[in-house]
Amino acid sequence: MLESSQIANETIICRNYCIFNSRFLKNDSIKFFEVLEQVLSKVLLCLRILTKSSKVSIQIGKISSKTEKM
Repeated sequence: MLESSQIANETIICRNYCIFNSRFLKNDSIKFFEVLEQVLSKVLLCLRILTKSSKVSIQIGKISSKTEKM
């Protein structure tokens, strides 16, 4: 099981990656889908890391997480 600090670090990395790319998109909207693909792949990576220690269900508009009972 992953430590909560590792999950927190991966979440911060994912958040910063998304913020950086949203700033980039304001300057060059032509690459929108290319950057969107990169952002989504990073978000999916974060979700894979989170699912190692908890169950994650994705619904339209929100992500909810339920911790597994040991």
